Parts: sequence; structure tokens; C-alpha cells
Amino acid sequence: MNHKFQNLQRVVDFRPYCPLCGVRLSLSGGKYTKRTTFDVSDSTFATEISWHTQDGEEIFFDLNSRSIKIAYHYSNDLAIDANVSCPSPRFNRTPVLVYDGHLYEKMLFECNRCGNYRYMVQIIIDMGKKQIDDILLNYEQLTWTDGDMIYQFRNIYTYDMAEYTTCRSGAYGLDKVKNYKMTNLPLIPLNLDEPEKTIERIKTLVLFS
Repeated sequence: MNHKFQNLQRVVDFRPYCPLCGVRLSLSGGKYTKRTTFDVSDSTFATEISWHTQDGEEIFFDLNSRSIKIAYHYSNDLAIDANVSCPSPRFNRTPVLVYDGHLYEKMLFECNRCGNYRYMVQIIIDMGKKQIDDILLNYEQLTWTDGDMIYQFRNIYTYDMAEYTTCRSGAYGLDKVKNYKMTNLPLIPLNLDEPEKTIERIKTLVLFS
């Protein structure tokens, strides 16, 4: 399995629907904004994803390109290096790029109905060149229950390993659990077209590991 993506559209198309309940996966995290823009010049619509960095920039991603646009927020959206003309001295200055090195960001896609499948992607951004250098599949995670036991399997592709976690559900869910146990395993191929068979295969491999 290739764990790299050419662009963010490939990321969104990687697993559009939850393999366990069929609901469309959601892009999670409050700092992400997915929006559709209209280009008057060629009368086309394009989908962008944007988020705010800790230094105050907002990065705009075209899903089909590795190039990025950066804006800095004063009283409204302003492009980096834009000329600013405002009566207030507070805003009468040119926005500058605070950070021009590499930025490591993560995008999490998960099912908001059953919560039993998610995947995370790592994005390496060259802020100085205003481009994405790499897009990597960080992990895929399956969760299922049996009685009062919760089972979680995670393929961590960036470390070539897997984690298998079992715990007894407590009053506060997975954050505060009883009888928590984690086992490290080699990567296991996930056939999510048949998730039930995949879960049974994981159980068998864990049993004989």
C-alpha cells in the first residue's frame, strides 16, 4: 500500500465513507475550514481547505494543487505582502510571514455516527516556498466493542507498526478506563471492504502473536 498522496483531493477520496456504518467521514478539528470558492474568470468552482497557524497566518489549500496561499489576519483577510491602507495606525502596515520554515500539520477524518473508524494524514508544508512538500498517511484506526470491552486497532504507517488496545469501558469512556492493555504488533493489511472479516483476522493474529 502506498502511504503517500499527490494532493489533498486524494486524501479526501481515500476513504470517503465509514467502512463500518457507511456515513460520510468528517474533517475534524475546529481550526479546519472547508469552503467552496467561485472563479469569475473561468466560471468554475473550487474547494479549498484552510486553517490558522499558531503564529497568526491562515493557510489556504487548493485540493488539487500542492501550492498554498497564505493570509494574515488583522481586521480582515489580507494576503501576505499585500499593501494595507487603513486610517487606524494599528492596521496601517504590511502583513509579513512570521514563519518561513517547515510546518508539520495533521488532518483527522473520522466517523461522527459510530466513531469506529478514523484516519489521520500528516502534511509537511514549506512556508517559505508556499508549497506542500509531502502528504503522508499517518494512521488508520478501527474500534469495536464486545460486551463491556472496547477493542482498538491502529496501523501507524509512519512508524511501520501497529497498536492493539483492549480496555473495559468506564464511566468516562476511553479517556479514563479500567484494565487498559496495549500490545505493539507489525503492520496488518486492512481490507475495509469486509471490515468484519478484517476484525476477525486481527483477533486471530493477536491471539497467536
